[in-house]
Amino acid sequence: HPDAKLVAGNSEVGVEIKTRRAKFAVQINVNDIPELRRISETAQGATFGGNISLARFERELDRLGEKHGVQRTQSLAALRENLRYFAGNQIRNVATIAGNVVTASPISDLNPVFMATNAYVTLVSLTGQRTVPMADFFVGYRRTAMKPNEVLLSVTVPFNADGEVVRAFKQAKRKDDDIAIVTCGLRVLVDASGRVADAAFAYGGVAPTTVLARGAMAAAIGSTWGDSAALERVLDACRQELRLDYAVPGGMAEYRTALTTSFLAKFWAAQAHSERDRRLCVGRQEYAAVADRAIVGKGVAHMAALKQTTGEARY
Repeated sequence: HPDAKLVAGNSEVGVEIKTRRAKFAVQINVNDIPELRRISETAQGATFGGNISLARFERELDRLGEKHGVQRTQSLAALRENLRYFAGNQIRNVATIAGNVVTASPISDLNPVFMATNAYVTLVSLTGQRTVPMADFFVGYRRTAMKPNEVLLSVTVPFNADGEVVRAFKQAKRKDDDIAIVTCGLRVLVDASGRVADAAFAYGGVAPTTVLARGAMAAAIGSTWGDSAALERVLDACRQELRLDYAVPGGMAEYRTALTTSFLAKFWAAQAHSERDRRLCVGRQEYAAVADRAIVGKGVAHMAALKQTTGEARY
């Protein structure tokens, strides 16, 4: 059954059946296959089985971060950061790594980070197995380099070298439990002289697939990281490369283009700040004490609260 749907958490299949009227004559449950749930690590990186739930993925990222330290696990920390705002606990308890990757959503929270960190997937079939870099995995809108008879066995994320910095960013209409407008994974490797030896800027939400801003990457490599003139060149390259047409699907063309450069500038500022031993700014805000109508720090129910909590509210 090469066209069968492999099912684990069923979080995406349910959406496809309900909203796209999709029909899957044959579904195969893969939850009892131990090879798909294994986690291993080498000196080079960590490998996560494709059928690991995102909730377990979170816990393993935390464990590896404590074990190997901040510098070596910057990529894992970036994945962990975006997982904080990935759906809700109910979804993360059942949704899987492989499901998120092979769905190939152009607004995936995790795929840009996987791509920026030089992660790769291991695919298996009856004829053997092969590895595919994340940078080559997405070939079109919701299409991947997988063959019909292949299964995603695992995802491997390399550990980080000294001087390597990785961050993940996501902008949505609300902070928690919402799909991304634009999401990205950004990585630079800065050598001892302060020059960028390698860079990867991966974005979701600006093309039919997760993409690398190769022009911006080329502008960054060889430049002095922290130099404002170099930053302007990188931002200009990114702006030109990821410019969206006014009629782009999803709308908000100017806003989404602005987000791509805003994330880069924020990444640059965070890295430049981390290299300076500067005290954090301190602020204070004072409120006037008006005892009869002060509500700061108090929980005040809105008008429909009682009807909503008792179930009487009708919409």
